[in-house]
Amino acid sequence: MKLRVRTVALAALAVALLAVAGAALQREANRRSELQAARTAASAATASLLAPGQRSALEPIEESLRRVQAWRNAELAEATEHYLLGAREILRRRLEADRRAERAAAARAALEAHMRRAGGRDGRWIRTAAELKRTVEHEHFELRVQLEALATLLETLPEAQKRLVAHVDAAALLDEPARREAHRQALAEASRAAAELQKARTLR
Repeated sequence: MKLRVRTVALAALAVALLAVAGAALQREANRRSELQAARTAASAATASLLAPGQRSALEPIEESLRRVQAWRNAELAEATEHYLLGAREILRRRLEADRRAERAAAARAALEAHMRRAGGRDGRWIRTAAELKRTVEHEHFELRVQLEALATLLETLPEAQKRLVAHVDAAALLDEPARREAHRQALAEASRAAAELQKARTLR
């Protein structure tokens, strides 16, 4: 009887140990899986930052952000989410800045064409000129807002990278030269847009 009890106890202990080992293995598998998912999501977002201009690039980032919510590693999830949110907003601002730049250029062209038609500057011509000037001002204001926001996001991106690089290879993130160049480009575009606006303001 005692032998049977001992055998049962040993069997129960063995089952318990196997369960503990199995849980530990599962936790390790989950950890590795989430780390790989973080690397993949970050790499994809970085690739989009290096070649902006396609609205479809936002969809994979949105999907990654949804998946991150289910991760068990809260620290990794938060760091990955922070980087993805930054990348998403940079792409959004880049796309909107491109759209606004086109609208601003079209507004300037319309104003220039109207101002060249100098014959018969009657009341209608003056009202149209005033409306076109308001459109130019509005489009350049919106363009400046987008470019300034883009520059700010690029300037603060290293903070998000710093949090994520503790978990994934730095090669998965936007490198510093590329970030600085994108930041410089945004500022240069803002400067050119301001110069174009000033030029449009002098049209008579």
